[in-house]
Amino acid sequence: MTINGSLKLKINVNPGYLADRVMKSGLYDAYTDALLDLAQEFQENSPIGATRQLKEGWDVQNSPKRVAWGFEVKSNIINTSEAARNRIGGRPPGAPPPVAPLQDWVIAKGIATNPKKARGIAFAIRRKIMNEGTERFKAKVNWVGIDNRGKRIPGGRLERAEKEIADKLKKL
Repeated sequence: MTINGSLKLKINVNPGYLADRVMKSGLYDAYTDALLDLAQEFQENSPIGATRQLKEGWDVQNSPKRVAWGFEVKSNIINTSEAARNRIGGRPPGAPPPVAPLQDWVIAKGIATNPKKARGIAFAIRRKIMNEGTERFKAKVNWVGIDNRGKRIPGGRLERAEKEIADKLKKL
């Protein structure tokens, strides 16, 4: 799910009837720590890119609230960088990407130092992406386990992380 170009990945681990005990026994803290570890893993695996926005944009949002049967914990791992979904899942062919970030990337990578030459290279990259999509999109694999629409890839890292967190909480 994207919000204003950022990416919001929902993590659902339902403590069920143990919810009151979860809040009282410190399992909530263990849950939060596990999510923070996952966000750190995503940060470490994120490509730096020209802007560092994707790498630096990871965070966790937890919102515990009391409900009739105990507590409910809804959590999201978010990335606030612009176009995070495309940076992770790749960009499909179709609409051309903006030139300015590509030009910044060309300069940051040292491919060209002259802004005019960098802009020409950026236009060529833009045309190739528009016609073929990015390599990450074509590979259909990435470290988070989402596709270019922000949907989970079955068996991907996000899905495995949810199971790992649930298993860890059951052991506590």
